[in-house]
Amino acid sequence: APAESPHQASPSPAKHARTASPARGRSARELPADTNEEHEPGSDEELGGGVGQAEHDPAAPDRALGKGEVAPGDRLGRADSVPSVAAVAAQLGLQALTPLERQIVALKAQHPGYVLMFEVGYRFCFYGEDAATAAALLDIWAYRKQHLTTASVPTHRLEVHLTRLLQAGFKVGVVDQAETAARKKAGIGVSSRSGTFARKVSALYTRGSYVPSSDERTLSPSNQIVVICEPPNSSDASGVTVNLSLIALDTYSNSLVYDSWTDTSLRSELHARLSALAPVEVLVARRAGEAGSGSTGSIGLSRESALTVLLYAQPAPTAGTGVSLTEAGSEAAARLELLPREAFDLGAALELLAVDTDLEPHAVDDAGAERAAAAAVELPPGVGLALGALAQHLAGMVGEARCAGLLRVAICGAGKWSEQNSCALGSQLLRDLDVFHSPAAEARGSSAGAASCLYAHLNRCQTQPGARLLRRWLCAPLKDPAPID
Repeated sequence: APAESPHQASPSPAKHARTASPARGRSARELPADTNEEHEPGSDEELGGGVGQAEHDPAAPDRALGKGEVAPGDRLGRADSVPSVAAVAAQLGLQALTPLERQIVALKAQHPGYVLMFEVGYRFCFYGEDAATAAALLDIWAYRKQHLTTASVPTHRLEVHLTRLLQAGFKVGVVDQAETAARKKAGIGVSSRSGTFARKVSALYTRGSYVPSSDERTLSPSNQIVVICEPPNSSDASGVTVNLSLIALDTYSNSLVYDSWTDTSLRSELHARLSALAPVEVLVARRAGEAGSGSTGSIGLSRESALTVLLYAQPAPTAGTGVSLTEAGSEAAARLELLPREAFDLGAALELLAVDTDLEPHAVDDAGAERAAAAAVELPPGVGLALGALAQHLAGMVGEARCAGLLRVAICGAGKWSEQNSCALGSQLLRDLDVFHSPAAEARGSSAGAASCLYAHLNRCQTQPGARLLRRWLCAPLKDPAPID
């Protein structure tokens, strides 16, 4: 049976989808256009959201935009002019904001760097700089409502828009309503009957930690999170060679590979590994004292290593600028994130592995933790440092308990990249061989390119983890014919 899938790592967006029921009471057109206050439970603000959205007709792209508005696709370059949530709160003061806006300010302050999607009735809403990002990337209107710029999408389209934001390189958080209108009206919940709906961040995603619940044929061959570590003073006296370490986690199959090697000034070995792994997310250390987000001077690697990494990964975009990875480079560019040097610590990983996962009986759980810890200690020193950074990064996404369970399975089955008994097929070779997609079928006018590939003919798996394991086998065929025979 395949290892535990990280698809269980965080709540699937599919659970957020709800079917909108007919609006009760007054219609959205009858409500004040500038209101941002939550009214009684079941009001149109909570049930339908998007009050005022109908006024902004996408069919009229040339109309004059008001202050704080951004047209779909940001055709006029207005995204940079939208004030952030923190700036509005600092300028007006919290007392001048509505209860919903104060809730937004608090959650944004707790999760800096994330694009937050707030569930408001039957819509997911963006606010401030996040609304400007959504307008530019998701092709929706952003408009001023009360004190904040806002944009919204229907709840049943959450997975579609979430995927687009992640593919563009943003970190995204999903904020759920913690209570329903019926429970609130009955006085059941954490807030009063007339107060603002309680909300909490239910899931945090990055491009590497998110596994969609879509058809397996639409997934990429792998979903690798790669951590690169270059210990200080690791180069030789001449500065020509350097010691590098790497650890990679495929979140589709929960498989872990690592390697530690000495590279030349051309970084040819690093090139080979990044090309074969085709990561979607690359984590490296930030140089001490640097505040940049992705220049060679801010990356905590030697100049040659940093330039090599930038060939495969692009710095993560900033909310509100409308800049995405697909605009900054190629669509397949990995997301580059800089972590503090303190995150590269094996001790942090060992502490995390000892966390109770609540997934198994304590005796089994403790035995798995001991085996994983023993395997982690045996890793090369540089790989151990990279493992610490990977563990802390994942724990921030999926929680410590879930991260501990996933890493215990992955570490016990980890293998060295240079000693694998399989071929590492690059993404271009997989396309040329029509393993997962058939461009020839599309060239003939067929829309079933994915159904004509090798994977579609071989896949008879009954579960998604099994289908992802099959993908892993096809991406890395065995070198030795003996096990096949």
